[in-house]
Amino acid sequence: DSFMSCSKLEDEAIEYMVQCYTSETQIKSNIKEMITIKDAATKLKTHLQGVYSSYANNNTRSAGNLLAEKRQTNLECVSCGEYNKEVEEVNKLFTQSNLIGSTTPIVTLSRTILQQAVQVCNSTQLMKVKANIKTLAEVITKINILAEQYQKVLKTLTKTTLSLEASDTSIPAFISNCVSTLLSIQ
Repeated sequence: DSFMSCSKLEDEAIEYMVQCYTSETQIKSNIKEMITIKDAATKLKTHLQGVYSSYANNNTRSAGNLLAEKRQTNLECVSCGEYNKEVEEVNKLFTQSNLIGSTTPIVTLSRTILQQAVQVCNSTQLMKVKANIKTLAEVITKINILAEQYQKVLKTLTKTTLSLEASDTSIPAFISNCVSTLLSIQ
C-alpha cells in the first residue's frame, strides 16, 4: 500500500515537473549532462577501486614494470594524500544539490585525477580511498535516479527517451599506479 502511494506521488511529481520544464531541448540537454557526469563518476570510481585493490591487497609489481608503464602513459605521479584531496574536491562537486551546469568542472577535475598514477598508500589513506569509493557509488545512484526522472519528463512531453549510455569516450579509465621515489631508485 505504501509503495502504491509513493508511486502515485511520483507520477504526480512528474506532471508538476512537466509544467515547469516544458522545453524538450532543455530536458534532452539535462539528460546528456547527467550521462556525462555519471560517466566521469563511474570512471573515477573504477580508478579508485584500482588504487585501493593495488595497495589493499599488497599487489606489488616490479619497479621496472611500473616505470615502463609510467613512461608509456606519461602519467603524473602524485602522493596518495594529494590524490585523496583531489578526489574529495571532485566529490564536493558531485554531491552538490544541483548537478546541472557542473559538467565542465566535474569532467575537468575527473580527467586530471584519472591521468594520475598514485604512489603507495598507507592504511589511513586507503580508508579514505575506500570512503571515496562509497561516496561515488552513492553519487552514481543519485545520478541514475535524476536521469530517470528527466527521462519520465521527456517521455511525457515527447513519448520518447534518450539512451542513457555514455557517448564521451575521451575520459580515460583506470590506468595504473606509480612507484614512490624510493622504489624507483632501487
